Amino acid sequence: MQKIRELLPSRAVDRSTSLVLVNAIYFRSSWRFRFDERRTSLRPFHVSRTEDVDTEMMDTKATMRLGRISSLKCKIVEIPYSNDDAAMYVLLPDDIDGLPRLEDGLTVTVLDDAIDAMRAVTNARLTLPKFKMEEQYDLRATLGDMGIGDLFTADADLSGMSETGGLFVSDVVHKAYIDVTEQGTEAAAATAVIVSRSNLRPLSVVADRPFLFLIREGRTRSVVFIGRYVRPPTG
Repeated sequence: MQKIRELLPSRAVDRSTSLVLVNAIYFRSSWRFRFDERRTSLRPFHVSRTEDVDTEMMDTKATMRLGRISSLKCKIVEIPYSNDDAAMYVLLPDDIDGLPRLEDGLTVTVLDDAIDAMRAVTNARLTLPKFKMEEQYDLRATLGDMGIGDLFTADADLSGMSETGGLFVSDVVHKAYIDVTEQGTEAAAATAVIVSRSNLRPLSVVADRPFLFLIREGRTRSVVFIGRYVRPPTG
């Protein structure tokens, strides 16, 4: 696989390192209905109201589940994998600059209710960017904002993991990779709302503006990957 390379930055492990915790997950699956590569073409992606960037857009027509979250002003489309237990969901704001509103209002309950309310639409059309992403994050500040800043100081209590005293966390590194093509998805990572079924016309979803995407396991309703697509690569 080798999708997550060099997770730990250089010099992250030295003589003072006593413990390294590593968590990794890998996902690979083909679409239940594949995008026809002959229909892939360069189209404008609206980064903002004043900027467009041409990028490869995949296109397909199939029976798929569509829905709408009226309170967040967005459409939601399900792209099932050949594995019946998982699907990708694209949450597409109505407005080019609607992503912040969507991110601020989306919760687990909102998402679950929206997915439960989706309905199958025959011969629906989906246009989606073909994309690959790889990102790395230092999570110390994020975890500190969540109230667990002591983890990174000598006051940390890691006695449940080791009897050795004086242990604390110096770094938390998260790295993620995802590749979405006509065939499917390859991804890896280490480390009261009213839902409306109406207004689905026209039966076409064109993801040509910033959107959220996630991979969700159906039986447990667990989101295993989530991300945002805001700008195609250039150059």
